[in-house]
This record gives sequence, structure tokens and C-alpha cells, in this order.
Amino acid sequence: METNLAVLVDFENIAAGTEKEGLGRFDVEALMGRIKDKGRILIARSYADWGRFARFKQALLMSNVTMMELTSHGMQDKNRADIAMVVDTLELAFTKDYIDTFVVVSGDSDFTPLVLKLRELNKRVIGCGTRASTSRLLIQACDEFFFYDTLVQRQSQQRSRRRPPTAGKQVLHKDDAFSVLINAIEGLQRENPDPPLASVVKGAILRKNPDFSEADLGFSSFARFLEAAQKAGYAKVIRDQKSGGYRVDSVESPNTEPTSAPAASDRWMDDRLPRGSEKWVLLLAEEGLNPLAASTRLDLLQAIEEAVAERRRRRRRISIQYVQEDVRKRLRRIHPNLPPRNIRAIFKGLMLAGVLLHRDGSPVRSTAAPFVLEKTAEELNLALTNLYLSFLNDNSADLTATTLLTELFLGNVERVREIEEIVAWISAHDDDDDEEERQEEEDDDDDDVDDLNIDDLLTFDDQTDDVLLEVDAEEDEADAVEETDDDRSAQNDADIDDLSDDALFSIDATEEVEVEEAAETGEPPKSAE
Repeated sequence: METNLAVLVDFENIAAGTEKEGLGRFDVEALMGRIKDKGRILIARSYADWGRFARFKQALLMSNVTMMELTSHGMQDKNRADIAMVVDTLELAFTKDYIDTFVVVSGDSDFTPLVLKLRELNKRVIGCGTRASTSRLLIQACDEFFFYDTLVQRQSQQRSRRRPPTAGKQVLHKDDAFSVLINAIEGLQRENPDPPLASVVKGAILRKNPDFSEADLGFSSFARFLEAAQKAGYAKVIRDQKSGGYRVDSVESPNTEPTSAPAASDRWMDDRLPRGSEKWVLLLAEEGLNPLAASTRLDLLQAIEEAVAERRRRRRRISIQYVQEDVRKRLRRIHPNLPPRNIRAIFKGLMLAGVLLHRDGSPVRSTAAPFVLEKTAEELNLALTNLYLSFLNDNSADLTATTLLTELFLGNVERVREIEEIVAWISAHDDDDDEEERQEEEDDDDDDVDDLNIDDLLTFDDQTDDVLLEVDAEEDEADAVEETDDDRSAQNDADIDDLSDDALFSIDATEEVEVEEAAETGEPPKSAE
């Protein structure tokens, strides 16, 4: 999708800067031609008192730039153009949603808040100014910044006769530019290990170095810059068959040599390593903890200490990402061939050792998190030594050669006593751990026995309850039978009683009849007989 641009030129600032720095008459055509490379220009406005700059009107007209008239009324009109330009820019940002990129042509630091506000509104900002007159604040605020000086030099097509940079503003050296390239590639590959597209790399470079320009280094395009980096051994350019473009990869990346074993590329060892220590170094390197030789490691730790102190003094952010880059620059002279992965390995060790702390005292676990460093380089080395020896011990490495271990980790065999004490402490700690594990196993066994006895008791109680319930049921049944028998006996007795009463009643009635008959006949009754 094509980028839609709005160009706003602080003409008084840029024209005065070119004349002051000896760059000749301001070249409107060259500027607008360069901006057109960035996208489609929809709006172009230039702010000035055109009575003073009437000689530029024709060039502006030919380049389709609208001239915003700001007639001067005295000596206090310096900021009138700035205010008008800010108001118009914000109006465009709020009313023209289709404009996604603003080009601010000025070197005045007063425009820094405007640039920050545009970025807050999700607008991309490209800046342009002269090298000597442009504020560093404005450069850092922009997403991208290019210098008018470089533009004019390219336009002249006479690179051999270019003007030297003005004092105080240095052009990036090629080696430094290649280092910036490597940093951008590695930063992108932290998120995605695949080689990034060249355009993505360029964008990453500009995010960190808005004033980066391959033209300052003598290259006609970014592709030529990448070719030079490849020839110098800093990067590898790969043709992307799918997109038709190019991808850029670090020379040290395993992506550049897929047929080789990954471990082989990580087995860099400097010539300061003591002979016989390779087995320990390789074991640590496989875990991403390449310890380096003691002297190299101490140089690196000293650079870390100095870089952190410098950032603290300047009140700049202190995180592994930033300090790591500072350390690489500091080591460039004394260890020019030290691979970046080995620097990262030391920082990984410091993180695992828990010596890089948050302000609350907890160890950091992210390279982007700010940290506090309270130890010296020597104290950091001792922390790493403890970490390395613990790791080797956990991996069943032989730690009896304490003199060689001392030479590897401390660099001074006279300090062998320190290594012996660390190894002894680690061994004792392992014994304690083993004893704790055995005790835990025994406790677990006891718990199992206790659990089994409880289960048995519970089972016995359940069985007892079942038996008791059966007995109770039988007793209830017997009681019911007994009650039934009693009821039957009672009924029989009642029947007998009823029968006896009836019999007696019958006898009495018979006797009464006999007595009556005897009275009538004068004979004694039969029952009397």
C-alpha cells in the first residue's frame, strides 16, 4: 500500500541553515524529489515571509508547494511560522485520516513536542534538516531523519569532492554502520529466528538511528550497503525466491549454514583458555553458558560495570539490551573478534546467578527489564564461578582438578583454595540434598504405611458394622417371633377363659332347671345325687 504524505517546511529555518553552513542556495527540487521516494505527496506547504524569500517562489511553484504567507511585523516574529505550522499540522492530523506520514522539514527543537504528538496519534514522522543546525532532540523524536547535506551531495554526483561534515556532527564510519546492521538483525531474530527482509532491517535500523543514511557512507542504495557488509564478512544476503527481494542474515546465525551441526558454530574458544579445560567449556557452551577464558571474562565484566556506571551517571535506561550494546562497543578494541553470542552467554549467566536485580531486590528474568547492579566485576566473576561449578557438578563432571578449574574460572592458580571451598560446599550441599531426599522417601513410605493401617481399620470398622447390623436384624426377627408366640398364647388363654365361663354358665343353668323340676315333683335334683 502506497504511503500518503503531508510535507510541512519551516522555510526560514532550512534556508537560513543551508546558507549558514555553506551549502549554497536551498535546492527545493532536490528536497521534494527525495521526499517523493518516500511515498505519494498529497499536501505540501512551506511557511515564511515570502517578501524576504521571493527568489524561491518559482522553484516552489514548480514543485507544487503551497506558500503560506507570514508577513513580518517587526523583530518579534521569529515564532510566527512555527506556530502556524504546528496549528496546520494538527488540523491535518485530526481531519485527514488518510494521511499516515508527516514530513517535517526543519532543524528547530521547538517542533519536538509536535512530532511526539503526531506519533501519539499513530502517524509516522520523517524529519529533514541540516547536519549542524538540527537539534538532536528532534532527530531522536522522528521515526526517520535524513540530512539535507547528504541530499545535496548525492545530487551533485561528485562523491570524491564532497564537503567534510561540519565540526560537532560526525558521519557514521563504515565499521560502525556494519555493527548497527548486525544489531538490527540480531534484534529482529530474537523474535523470529528467520532471516528478515532487507526492508524490515532498514526499518529496524532507522528506529534506533533515525539519522542513518547509506548515502552518508557512499552507497547509492541500501542494497549496495548490504553487499558491502557481505563482502566485509558482517552479514549474508540471501535471495528470497517467494518475494523476489532479499533477506539478510547474521554470518554467525545457524541459518546461514544449515548443513553444519549447530553445536559446531557455538564452540568458539579464545586462545587464552587453559589447556585441558575444553571438556568443561564445551559442556557449559552447550547450555548457552560459554564461560570464556578468565581474563576475557573479567574484561567483559569490567566493561559491564563501567557501562552501567556510565548509564547511571547520564540517567539513561539500564537494561541488558542497552548495556549489552555498550559492552560490545567497549570491547571492540581489545577483543575485536569476540562473537556477540559469547557476550550474551555472560549476561545469561549473570541472570541465572541472580546478581542483576530489580529495585525491589528480586532477580530480573527479561533482557528488556531495567536492573540494578550492586557488585564489582570481581564479585560478578565469583558469582559466575559458583554458577558454572554447580552446573558442572549437576552434570556429573569431574571437579577434582581444582588447580585447572582455578586457572579457568579465576585466572590465578594461587586462589585454588577458593575453588576447593566452593567445590566442597557444593558437594556438602549435594549430600544434604541427598539426605533430605532419603528422608522424604522414608517419610513417604511411613505415610504409605499409615495410610494402609488407617484403610485397614476403616475396612475393619465397616465389616464390624455390617456384622452388628446382621446381629441386630436377627435379634429383631427373634423378638418379632417371640412377640407373635406370646400373642398366640394370650389369645389361647383368652379363648380358654371364655370357654370355661361358658361351661360354668351352662352347668349353672342346668342345675337351676333340675332344682325347679325337683321342686315340682318333690324329688331331689340329679346333681345332688
